[in-house]
Amino acid sequence: MRNFIARGALKLAFVLAGLFCSASGHATIIASIDQFTVDKNGSTVFSDAFDNNLTPTQETSTYNVNGAFPNGAESNNQLALNTDWGAISHNALGQVRQNLQATWRSNIDPANPNGGLNIGSTIDVTGIFNLVMPTAGPLNNGYGIKVIDAVQGQSTADRQLELNVQYWDPAGIDVIRLLMQDFTNHLITTLDYIPFVPGTADQIALMISRPDTSNNNFYGAYAFGTGGSFDSFTTFTNSGALFTNTNFVRAQFHAFTALPQVVPEPATLALLSLGLAGLAASRRRKQ
Repeated sequence: MRNFIARGALKLAFVLAGLFCSASGHATIIASIDQFTVDKNGSTVFSDAFDNNLTPTQETSTYNVNGAFPNGAESNNQLALNTDWGAISHNALGQVRQNLQATWRSNIDPANPNGGLNIGSTIDVTGIFNLVMPTAGPLNNGYGIKVIDAVQGQSTADRQLELNVQYWDPAGIDVIRLLMQDFTNHLITTLDYIPFVPGTADQIALMISRPDTSNNNFYGAYAFGTGGSFDSFTTFTNSGALFTNTNFVRAQFHAFTALPQVVPEPATLALLSLGLAGLAASRRRKQ
């Protein structure tokens, strides 16, 4: 009988602890990408127009994927980006994100130093997205491109530069934001941002570029487009440095949403306390 009470109290404690820790409600982003292009030394080395009806999940020799694109996500020369298909991850501050991400599998083998997006090359990474307004808070969410430091045998990047269209909670508005995530020092630095005001445009091109091989500075730029015709790129003044511990970078596109950290209501805390108290009492009686 005592064992039965103990097991019941323990089960109740675990259930209530699950309620305590669980997250609820987040801003799902459903965007789409029309073109993803990578240039090296002024020439295109990779371009995906999303016109073969195969998702990045199906193209395992071309992409590494965080999350999973379902069959049919690529159609009509576009790839859908739905954060509900993403995997749980953490940013450089340890905050929880649901992230759907595709990484072009360019060379990062030191035995082939001239291959891939190497330190001796100029680099341009461009993603063209159909315009979607990110969900208006209360948590960060959006879509965009990244360039990351890439080390062979290392599954995560130490540093990554992002250019996103996103809702950004500190500003309280939708923005185009250039930021650096430093996972070694657990820092996120916003390098620049502007309010996201697309007007009558129906697409946006996002570009991260390293124009000069004499330094490791990467810049973010954006251009609005309507009916396939794009304005000139506007480049942010501030830059972020990559190639910090590697001679290679890789290019990504992604969609993401923050997951809330739930604070339990007083009633939930009371139930949890009762459950734990019952567990403690049953152990005392058993002793």
